[in-house]
Amino acid sequence: MSHTYKTDGRRFTQYQAGLHNVGSYQVSGVPWITGAWLASGSEHHHVFPAVAREVTIINRELNSGVSANGLAVHFASTSSVSGNVIGNRHYIVVDDLNDSLTIRCKMKEIWVSTSGTTAANPVPYTIYAELTGIASNQMISLTGSGISSGESIVWGT
Repeated sequence: MSHTYKTDGRRFTQYQAGLHNVGSYQVSGVPWITGAWLASGSEHHHVFPAVAREVTIINRELNSGVSANGLAVHFASTSSVSGNVIGNRHYIVVDDLNDSLTIRCKMKEIWVSTSGTTAANPVPYTIYAELTGIASNQMISLTGSGISSGESIVWGT
């Protein structure tokens, strides 16, 4: 993104980081970390202070091997009016102790919910993001087929 300014009759351009600025994704990002305990049947929405270039979600579940305590990671709310995130399988499960998922794509927000409905205890998790210098208001909200609506594709059936 660039802006043109006039000073004493001269014009010059000042470049700033933007969504299509390649350098913003090539350099190491600014670290951002948070964590929480997620109760069964609930959902957390995390909004990053800047566009993230990479996000890692770590399941800190204490009962290793209990798949009912897994986390579902998705790009839209489970109550999204534009579709059915869970029913259409638009999520990835992180289901075991210290199991992690790293997503490398530009995003300004992410949702985490419980993947099982029988989890007796809250599930602890950590989110680590590498932030770019791009303001989050420049990033679009991710919606549509494969994110919040559309049919899921089940291979081999």
